[in-house]
Amino acid sequence: MMRAEMWRMTDTAILLPYYRRATALAQTLASLNQEKEAFELIIVDDGSPEPLSIQASHYDYPIKIIHLPKNLGITGALNQGLEYILSQHYQYVARIDAGDRWVPGRLAAQRNFLATHPDYGFVGSCVRYIHSDGSFARHWDLPLTDKEIRHFAWFNNPMFHPAVMMRAETLRRAGFYSEKYPAAEDYEYFRRLLKYGKAANLPDRYLDCEIGVPGESISVDNYHRQIKSVIRAQMHYFNFLQWRAYAGLSYKVIHLYMPGLADWLKKHFRKYF
Repeated sequence: MMRAEMWRMTDTAILLPYYRRATALAQTLASLNQEKEAFELIIVDDGSPEPLSIQASHYDYPIKIIHLPKNLGITGALNQGLEYILSQHYQYVARIDAGDRWVPGRLAAQRNFLATHPDYGFVGSCVRYIHSDGSFARHWDLPLTDKEIRHFAWFNNPMFHPAVMMRAETLRRAGFYSEKYPAAEDYEYFRRLLKYGKAANLPDRYLDCEIGVPGESISVDNYHRQIKSVIRAQMHYFNFLQWRAYAGLSYKVIHLYMPGLADWLKKHFRKYF
């Protein structure tokens, strides 16, 4: 039996939403070939004008493509992928985006963490940013412990979405991504997941993330919409007894209208985040 066929019995799915980025996707798929742990890749083709087609024989792991008849946007594509994954036997769901490079060892590290920490619902990692040619751009560090993540979440997203692995049972309890927070669906989702379990980020950099290209990146093209969605999520989870709720909401409003001042505040008061 070929390895790809044996791996279809794995307990881990990797979810990848896709829309019109064939070259970037090819780089991501090639990087996944380096992973030695078993997984199945679930690609949701979000109504691309030219439907995605992949030569499965080029890869050492099983790939399932879900073709959507029309473009739903990333939130809809993620939910379609989750609906399929949660109807199957998988215990863990990892994320990656087209253009990102998978770092070998991530699957074992995150799966082992969740397996040995049953009170944790999801785990991420720190990230290395790269240019489209693969050259180094910068490092991105994140809060590591559950306490640090919960504090940081009042101000910013404490997780890097494509670097996260989530426990399937936690996702079943939390439900699907909300359409109410465009360009910040992951921020709201992580805030919600924290109600159902602890979270951590591993200090290792298990993802090389391609810096956003205008026309292809949600955070670059929809900067203001993203911040407004974060503010709505902050208001939804607002705690009148938590000073960080007031500080975080104020920070994001400043970020929207005076980004220079927000950067200064982040630089000088980061320890309070």
